[in-house]
Amino acid sequence: MKNIIMISAILALVSCATRAPSSNELDKKAGLSPALDADAAKKDAKELRKSEEKKKEKDVDPDKPRRSFPRIERIWVYGQELAPTVYMQGTNLFLEVTPGAWISGEGGAQ
Repeated sequence: MKNIIMISAILALVSCATRAPSSNELDKKAGLSPALDADAAKKDAKELRKSEEKKKEKDVDPDKPRRSFPRIERIWVYGQELAPTVYMQGTNLFLEVTPGAWISGEGGAQ
């Protein structure tokens, strides 16, 4: 009986320790890049960042009105027991403290 338990334990450990090689098919179908393409992903991110910077440079016009960013604060509301059987889970609330505004001229938002 001890031999059977020992053999089954060894087989379980060996079978869990090995893993079949992966070709990342699910990642490819989902449009995700596997870890092997990390350099390509970094290169794409740099190119995207450069194109965004060029786009921002083209859009700079001192006479064009701009929109300032609103100031938003995050507030944590703790969980509360409202009645013996009613529990409100804690959550984050986001509150707009200062709304965005239109600014014309050179004093526009950056």
